[in-house]
Amino acid sequence: PQKATLKRGNRLLKAKHWLTLTDLEGKALVHSYAKKFRTGLTDSIIDLRLLGVTITAEYEECVKRSVMELTKQKHKKREEKLNAHLDDSEQGHHFAYIAGYTGGGAPYGLAWDQPDEEERSMYPYQM
Repeated sequence: PQKATLKRGNRLLKAKHWLTLTDLEGKALVHSYAKKFRTGLTDSIIDLRLLGVTITAEYEECVKRSVMELTKQKHKKREEKLNAHLDDSEQGHHFAYIAGYTGGGAPYGLAWDQPDEEERSMYPYQM
């Protein structure tokens, strides 16, 4: 089993033989090609067209829209994750001072209910 995507020239040579062994058509052929040769759907469509396979423009547009939508969702999720620790509405109530963040994004620092140095000196045996 291959572990990396082959360059297009080598991939097309192998795909030419692979096409003679398969009886798939349309959407199933594109998905199977993408899985077999570890390419994206858009690259699979390009490769299959270069090999003489007919793929409708409507299907190609549908694939492009879905790829763009998935990309937008990934960016949005990444942005939300990055901004999650900056949300003061939850963390500001618990921490008086946020010293930093752990690798998992959890804040650490001085909480509002933790005594400061002056309060500790007033009650040395209780704290």
